[in-house]
Formats: sequence, structure tokens, C-alpha cells
Amino acid sequence: MRDRNGHIDRAAQLLGLLQDDATDLETKEEIRAWFWSGRSRRGEEANDAAMAEYLERLVPNPHPDRIDHKKYRELAARLRIDTAAPISARRKRGLPLVRTVMRAAAVLVLALAVSGVVYMLLDKFRSAAVEPSVAAVTVSAASEAKTIMLPDGTKVELEAGSEITYNEDFISDRRMNLDGEALLTVVKSTNEAGEPMPFVLTTDNIEVNVHGTVLRVEDFCNREDDSTVSLYNGSVSVTAGDATVTLTRGEKYRYCKTTRESNVALLLAREMLAHGFMPLLRFEESTLENLLTALTANHKVEFVLNKGADISKGKFSGDFQSEDLQNTLNILTKSNMMHSFELSGDKVIVNRK
Repeated sequence: MRDRNGHIDRAAQLLGLLQDDATDLETKEEIRAWFWSGRSRRGEEANDAAMAEYLERLVPNPHPDRIDHKKYRELAARLRIDTAAPISARRKRGLPLVRTVMRAAAVLVLALAVSGVVYMLLDKFRSAAVEPSVAAVTVSAASEAKTIMLPDGTKVELEAGSEITYNEDFISDRRMNLDGEALLTVVKSTNEAGEPMPFVLTTDNIEVNVHGTVLRVEDFCNREDDSTVSLYNGSVSVTAGDATVTLTRGEKYRYCKTTRESNVALLLAREMLAHGFMPLLRFEESTLENLLTALTANHKVEFVLNKGADISKGKFSGDFQSEDLQNTLNILTKSNMMHSFELSGDKVIVNRK
């Protein structure tokens, strides 16, 4: 019992020294080291749960807060310590003045450094907290198509069941998200330095960087259909995953959501015409019907089909962009085993061979 009471008295005295502001820092460090080195053993000998709990809270903190004082008073009541009577501080004699000043200065520098870091973090947090977030604008075309003019003058024709979202500061950050299908007529824009400002359209599967153009994008997030980009004029860059493809007018990009594969094909002549643009005279495995539609629009001629001519059959590939109409017809006649093409004024006669 004497040993147990001795440990309790010693612990109480040391705790008192830790609370006393008159105790020098080195002495407090020795006291804390004493507690930490044998805290578990002394706690068992003291056999007091309150003592162990108090040591856990007090030892890491040389300046107890109000909660610590309350815990100490509770502990003092258990140990029958008179908290009104001051406990004399055990001062370490002979500590050189220079050494004391240096330690005090080191503590001051550390405190200032920590205070500076905490201030910067709090200031940054306050700035982030008070800075208003950019509000998002969402436009939906629930049951019928809708036409929207974006703040920069871009025209968006939303198909039924589609939705777009963009930020209120769209003028300075031309980004929008699409869920569904839309035809866009994107205007060119520059910043204050006269540099072109990008226009970026994103969906769940692809990202389209637009460079002043007319295009149709289709990508419903809740459907398994392919994601497509049809380009009627201008140029765009389409990114899916790590792969980026550049499209020029008259091309169509298709991305398969299941296989994650993509390909580029040519738009049909009638689709280009439907959007007000001249079809290409470049063909890849094109039907004769599609080819004649493109030639009619570009050369302003009429194709007359004689008996036996069947424009639904046959596949044509070739680039006639730089060819005149007569050369084009000569090439088609030589390469086609079923039909011949004869120019007569503003008409082209198609005969079965």
C-alpha cells in the first residue's frame, strides 16, 4: 500500500508541476518523459482509471485547457489532494541564461511558423468558402424539339428527349455537356488578345473540340446506341478514351459503346443537302443513287434513266472533287459494267449496257 500511495503522491506532484507556469520548460519535458516512459506500469500500480485517462489527455499538452482542469479536480478529489494549496515548483538550478534564452527563442520561432501556416490555410479556406461557385444552366427538350441561342451566339437545335448543360460564364469558358441529340451552328470567338477561343462539347462517351462549324452530335447516356458526330461544315476533333480523330466536312464519326471502337465514313449526299450544304464528290462504296444525287447538286444537271437502268445496284469509290462533269462521266462509264453516262446539254442520259 505504501508503494502504491507513494506513486500516487509522486504522480500528483508531477502533474501539479506540469500545470504550474513557473516550472521551466526543461523540467516539464523531464516530467513528460517520466510519464511516457513508464505510463503503463505506473498506471497499473496506481490502479486508477481516472489517473490513466488524465495522463492520456494532459501529458501531450503542457498547458491544460478547461476540460483538463476539470479532470484534474476530479482526480484530486479521488486522491484527496488539496487543490487550493499551491504546489511548489521544482526549479532546475544552474541553467545557463544563454541556453534558456536560446530555447525560448526556438519555441517562439516554432510557434510563429506554425501560426503562419495555420493562418494561410485558414485564409485559403475562407477564400474558397466565400467565392461563389459558377452556376450551371440546364436546358431540356422533354417532349418536342427546341432551339436555344447560347450566350456567344451559337445556335443549338435540341431534339426531343435531349438536354444540354453549360456554365453561366459561357462567354469566357465555352464548354457544354450534351445528353441526347443536337444540331449545332458554332460561331467563332476570340478572347481579348485576339486568340481563338475553343468550343468543347462533352457527352458521357466522347469529347468534341469544335472549330467554328455546323455539326450534329448524338449520344444518349441511357441508350446503347452508338455515339455519332456528323460534320456538315468546318472541322472538329473527337476524342474517345485515348484516341483522337480529326473530321473534315462531309464525314461522320461513330463510336461503339460496347466494343469501344470507332470509325469514320462519308455522309450521304441527301443528308448534306438537307442541312443546306453541298455534298462531297468523294465516294467510298457509294450506291449509284447517292453518286447521282451529289453530281446533280454540284453540276446542276438532270439525270435521265433509260429503260433497264437500275441505280440501286453497284458500288462506286473515287474522288471527283477536282474533275469536271465530262471527265467524271467518262470515268464512270469505263469503271461501270452495267451503265453508260452520256452528257446532252443540261441532262445526263443513263443507259443500260
